[in-house]
Amino acid sequence: MIKDFKVPIYLLIFIVVLIIISAIIDYFFSSQIRSVEITTTENEYKTGAVLVINIKNNSDQKICFSSCYPYYFEQQNQGWKSYSYASCPKPDLNENCTEPRAVKSFEIILPALQNGVHRLAVPVCIGCVIRETFKEQKWFYSNEFVIK
Repeated sequence: MIKDFKVPIYLLIFIVVLIIISAIIDYFFSSQIRSVEITTTENEYKTGAVLVINIKNNSDQKICFSSCYPYYFEQQNQGWKSYSYASCPKPDLNENCTEPRAVKSFEIILPALQNGVHRLAVPVCIGCVIRETFKEQKWFYSNEFVIK
């Protein structure tokens, strides 16, 4: 005969506490910078065209961009290769910050880039103060687009 199986109360309490701790950890990490969406308005461009990018800050913290190089162009060539940039002749400061859950748009006139698949790489400073020295903490990438 099968006897009634009873789960000890301490085991039930342990499981409930484990679920609560997991929920707290998940909430904490979900408020960290995990998602910044960077999208272009088109999937194909020509040199000299205006590229509009939208940056959506899906976090609970302000993000700021560099006053020198707020973005880098990268080309897909057996992996992603960044174009070379000259040194910045001025102090690199936090500029153009985006508040939590906000969207910011920028227009970029496309320089002469090689034809092919590209994306933008955007370094950000998380929770930084505007006009203080820029310290990149995380990089985010746009969708891919084609230069013809």
